[in-house]
Amino acid sequence: ALGFFPIPGTQTYYLGKPLFSDATIDIQGHPLRVLAEGPMTDTAIPVETRINGEPITTGSITWDQLKNGGELKFVLEEPEVEEQ
Repeated sequence: ALGFFPIPGTQTYYLGKPLFSDATIDIQGHPLRVLAEGPMTDTAIPVETRINGEPITTGSITWDQLKNGGELKFVLEEPEVEEQ
């Protein structure tokens, strides 16, 4: 529901789409704020993801990137619909 999901047996998390526009969780005493900007619709897709201002260019994030908290930001947009 926060937009990242564990890959079993690894310290890696798949990135998806958060269900909430703003949520904060505690990770070992460090707050992690998860933000989503843009439309919060079923069809919106993430077009940009950043951790502490740094772009994430893969579809995943590691425990090392999350464990100290900070800010995980998703930018969402509606996909372009091709007219037929």
